[in-house]
Amino acid sequence: MMTVSESGLIFGPFPDDDCFLIEQSELYQRIQHGVAICEFALIRQRQDSTRVWLVEAKSSSPRPDNGVRFNEYIDEIKQKLSNALVLLLAALLDRHTQGRSALPLAFQNLTHREEFRLILVINGHSDAWLVPVQEALQVALRPLVRTFGLPGSAVIVLNEQTARLHGLVAE
Repeated sequence: MMTVSESGLIFGPFPDDDCFLIEQSELYQRIQHGVAICEFALIRQRQDSTRVWLVEAKSSSPRPDNGVRFNEYIDEIKQKLSNALVLLLAALLDRHTQGRSALPLAFQNLTHREEFRLILVINGHSDAWLVPVQEALQVALRPLVRTFGLPGSAVIVLNEQTARLHGLVAE
């Protein structure tokens, strides 16, 4: 089992084969210059499906009325989540040396049937503050969501409490 410590939160524990620490991976280390990426990917088994959650963690967020800063923040998150999805799929397609084999075992066994979720967790945010961030991130990621045929509910913004309810953050 592994945990991930990021932005003042402890994520997990997760089975080793179900969690891919993208930022720390050799795969990412080889291409990292100019490529922002999220913290980790997580496989979540459900009774009827398998979901791959790409998770970015932040300790804060600018207010939406702080236009330029807020837009830059949303763009940064969009880039990290988009790049993570593309890198994971590139690894599965063996577009990199040791691409698929560099992934944890559960990721190596992914097929085209899995659902993807793009998740931002903001530590210390109140529920009311999450709404404008979620709306802006959904708009920013809409082209990626549509291109990959993801459901409209694929973009999710959580705080520590809601992340805990989803089993992301340790008790």
